Amino acid sequence: MKRLFVPKTRDYLDLKNAVLGEFFPWYRTQNQLDDFYFYSHVFLERPEVAGFPKKISNHLELFQVVFTQICQNNDDMEINYLLRMNGNAIEPLSSNPKIGAVHEDHTFPHKNVIIYLTDAGGETICGDEKFFPEEDSACLFEGPHCHALPEKDRRVVLVVTYA
Repeated sequence: MKRLFVPKTRDYLDLKNAVLGEFFPWYRTQNQLDDFYFYSHVFLERPEVAGFPKKISNHLELFQVVFTQICQNNDDMEINYLLRMNGNAIEPLSSNPKIGAVHEDHTFPHKNVIIYLTDAGGETICGDEKFFPEEDSACLFEGPHCHALPEKDRRVVLVVTYA
């Protein structure tokens, strides 16, 4: 698990303001592994759904610009192709588990990047490693992982998977 530098460029701040804004479209989704609800915004649909990664959101291009800027400011991020780009938001609810189920985003080899837009806590756990997020931080990892759920504030993240 590797901590990534997130440059706070004008593009990043524009994307963050849009995603955290009052009029950003979120869609209620049920987690199939844990049976709890969260909110999702698909930018680039996973290939398992459409047969190939497919643009879903009008905000995709800005997210791609921001992700490119993150890649340019961090070493060891060789990307052949993007698989999925998504936003997730979850509120602290007493009915939610403390830690989500261990899962992988795809059934084939890939890498994950999570960009944390809020400072709601909830570490990402990959094997024996834990990433303790802060607002405007990001981590890179691969393999089975899970997330501790927020206890006090809404956690909003951007997720990228790639090969």
